Amino acid sequence: MARLIKDAEERRLELIETAGRLFYEIGYDQTSVQAITDSVGVAKGTFYHYFDSKEDLLRQLTDAAADEICTALQHRMETVHESALEEARSMLSFILAFKTENRRLMMAYAKVFYRDENILLRHSLERSYAERLVPIFAHVIEQGVREGVFDVEDPTETAEVILFLMYGGLGERIGPMLNAVDEHPEYLDVILKKVLAVETAMGRILGIKGGTFKIYDIEAVKRFFAS
Repeated sequence: MARLIKDAEERRLELIETAGRLFYEIGYDQTSVQAITDSVGVAKGTFYHYFDSKEDLLRQLTDAAADEICTALQHRMETVHESALEEARSMLSFILAFKTENRRLMMAYAKVFYRDENILLRHSLERSYAERLVPIFAHVIEQGVREGVFDVEDPTETAEVILFLMYGGLGERIGPMLNAVDEHPEYLDVILKKVLAVETAMGRILGIKGGTFKIYDIEAVKRFFAS
């Protein structure tokens, strides 16, 4: 029985990994379920044994990516000790670097989940991603309070608010523009303004004097969209 369970999990992961490769090579919309199963060498019905749809597969793929980045991020935060401000900058730079390395997947994600019909699924995934990051960011905020850099009463609640601002607020505003930025390069200026506005809001929420919280590497953000 244990071997059957292992075989089933290996098959599910094989389908996810193959789909991720095809999404990267030819794009999400151009990748059919048939193309995925043909590449793996299984019947189409096998796909639906593991996934409700291609969008369900993308959800599982992005969940796995979130687990991967959060595990790596947690390890980094536990082994590299910096000031709270540097920890926060490193945290967001690490996430942005990961997204840049997986840009095609991130863009495929945005193209699917920023459709109006996927609002419930999108919010579910945003909550899932934020829940993974809240304990990590709360730890950084606690450190900042001890250092006298941040002025907040509840680090966990503050972490939740900031992550909601980043994913629920900023994500909702710039998400629809992500896949149109190549055709509308002027969107990049709009996106950068919103990123900077969120940066300022984060500084004020954390109680930093003057609200200054220069945490995003704007050049790295530009490189993400220019990739």
